[in-house]
Amino acid sequence: MWNKRRLLKNSNPEGTAIVYQTTEEHFKMFQRECARWLKKFGLVGWECNYDHNDSEPEARATCEYNTSARLCVLTLSLTWDIPPTEDNIWRMAFHEVEELFLGRLVELAENRYSVTEVDIEEATHSIIRTLETIIFRPTLKRRKRVKEVSND
Repeated sequence: MWNKRRLLKNSNPEGTAIVYQTTEEHFKMFQRECARWLKKFGLVGWECNYDHNDSEPEARATCEYNTSARLCVLTLSLTWDIPPTEDNIWRMAFHEVEELFLGRLVELAENRYSVTEVDIEEATHSIIRTLETIIFRPTLKRRKRVKEVSND
């Protein structure tokens, strides 16, 4: 089953549409940044493809995934309602990878009538272990180094 997640565009306060175009350079930046976060979050067992189109007119970027087949498509929209700055491209890439990261838990919630307690616990602990690896362990190492320096 394919799930589709998207980051919706917002209109400006006056209600008129301002359109910005993303370029091939923006798309390459999006791919690099997605790859960075896929690796950081340990999503290396996925086959991820990239696309650059406006298949979802209301979205700046999308993430479609199939958790059973471990396939995903990360798409950067051609048109945006905000400037496609480096920071905004990076944020969209991070956001879409997070959609994939939480995908199994979302899938379980959507199929809640056939989900077991074990399914939920496995998905939850998969997320917890990843966050321990990428956030807690590096923080712990830094704290120990600071403590060692302050004890000298």
